[in-house]
Amino acid sequence: MTWKNSGANKNALQPSSPHSLMGLDHQTALEHGLRLPVDFNYQKVEFAYQAFVMLQSLNDYDQQQVIKEIQFISLHPTAASSVKQSRNPFRHMRRSDIPFRNYHYFIDYKIAANSQVHITDILFDQQLHGRKDRHTDERTMLYRVERIGSGAKYDGAKSRDEIQELIDEWGDAKPSIQVNTHHAAVNGMLNEFTKAQWLMGTHLDSAYQSDSIKAYTLFHNPSDKAVRDVYECAFDKGQSNTSHNA
Repeated sequence: MTWKNSGANKNALQPSSPHSLMGLDHQTALEHGLRLPVDFNYQKVEFAYQAFVMLQSLNDYDQQQVIKEIQFISLHPTAASSVKQSRNPFRHMRRSDIPFRNYHYFIDYKIAANSQVHITDILFDQQLHGRKDRHTDERTMLYRVERIGSGAKYDGAKSRDEIQELIDEWGDAKPSIQVNTHHAAVNGMLNEFTKAQWLMGTHLDSAYQSDSIKAYTLFHNPSDKAVRDVYECAFDKGQSNTSHNA
């Protein structure tokens, strides 16, 4: 995969270099849009400017996932799981600990002589959203999906041509950071992105037949093939365990 950071943000702190280190406290973090946990170890962790900007730019869900990993790093900076991601044994790069492959980020960091952890960069897949040829590369995201057809709805057995009309009814999906529609849906197992768009739109039409749905929000839970999809389903149904999609 190709990885990138998000670039500068005009509201962020402005040091002399993107690699300049900065310490944070609770108030400074809040002023720059970071909701760090109350037990975050500000004395142990410093951020390079480019890592800070990347963290600042994330939506709430992504930001919290990254912060969880940074907290783990601050407690276990030499963990084997943070070394094996790089061919250089002296480079520390932690990959998401979420047990499914379709949520990817790396945290690049160094351990200073005083045992401080310096977060030097936060990297995400360069192509974060939309359909992928390999469905396991699709990412957990919110999308606003539009009705783009002539109003075809499921009302019983359909011919092949009528099924194609249902498929063509929904599309023009755009990433969203929150639900701004009256209707929303989460796709089930073995639904890649293209199929999830029209299938969940069809489900919503059937469930809310009196509504004139022009758009809905899809929480796309990517398929990771049959075995992993079943595992995720069982994981979510456990009394004390839920995956990142639950």
